[in-house]
Amino acid sequence: MTDVAVACGVPGFSVTNVSDPLVPQQWHLRNTCQKGFSDTPGVAGMDINVDAAYGLFNLTGSGVTVAVVDSGLEIAHEDLAANVVPGGSWNFNNNNNDPTNPATDGDHGTSVAGLIAMAKNTVGGMGVAPGASLKGFNLIASAQTLTQFIDSLGASMASPQSNDVFIFNQSFGITTFAPITVNPLEESQYLAGVTTLRGGKGALYVKAAGNGFEVGCAFSGVSCDNANFDPTNTLPYQIVVGAVAASGIKANYSSAGSAIWVSAPGESSVRTPLSPRTQGSRRACDGDERSNGLREGFFEDRCEHERVQQRGRAERLV
Repeated sequence: MTDVAVACGVPGFSVTNVSDPLVPQQWHLRNTCQKGFSDTPGVAGMDINVDAAYGLFNLTGSGVTVAVVDSGLEIAHEDLAANVVPGGSWNFNNNNNDPTNPATDGDHGTSVAGLIAMAKNTVGGMGVAPGASLKGFNLIASAQTLTQFIDSLGASMASPQSNDVFIFNQSFGITTFAPITVNPLEESQYLAGVTTLRGGKGALYVKAAGNGFEVGCAFSGVSCDNANFDPTNTLPYQIVVGAVAASGIKANYSSAGSAIWVSAPGESSVRTPLSPRTQGSRRACDGDERSNGLREGFFEDRCEHERVQQRGRAERLV
């Protein structure tokens, strides 16, 4: 047995010295009351406090694969291409590996992907986990069959390959005011994902709470569209995310409900170009998408930290 010392801290970087030009306006990374990308005046310190992960441990999401299950992913985007898994995405409409949305006025999935993993490359902004690997599955833009749904969430080994994904981002939801039961096959896939994927440690499913706080009723100060109305939000396998503004107060659109595990910055965070609402039985959440993507980046850093710890334990056994 050889006693091997393992360095716990690797010199990293700070949000304050990143050269990507939009980073100083990314209040969700470091809130200094800047107003460039906020609908309301910010409050200093109301951010995700991620600098320690970058500076003390150089955690960037490296080695972690995240699937953006959404309307598409512009795989050649200048701020994303370096982190896109070659051949790893899937277009359900064309049956190929390029889910780039042909829309000319922005794409919801590309925006989400940017919040999660825009590269640290002197271009645009920076994702919460700028070293994470990205896959895009354009479920929302597809026919949304049951097979496509579960294949997007870890059930498929090819076309798409989703069984190697660590974290699934689901910035979509169902708006309904009538009871809908959970599809048992969907529930089975979520259960299988959290128990068998990621080498038996389980994948993480991050889901938007919804944007319906002020939609569908005449009441004031209560959530009209409860987060629990979306049936898959009620499953214990989901990490359901609400949104807070730069002021630290709940974003006015963010649905409330007991299904919510955590809230993260939403409102207008710096991201890749704005996108239109995507229609379908499951539609894009164009507000909670921001908080969803930011919280997902945090989980990627946690996954990377877990891998570093495991590697350290292995080295000590050499």
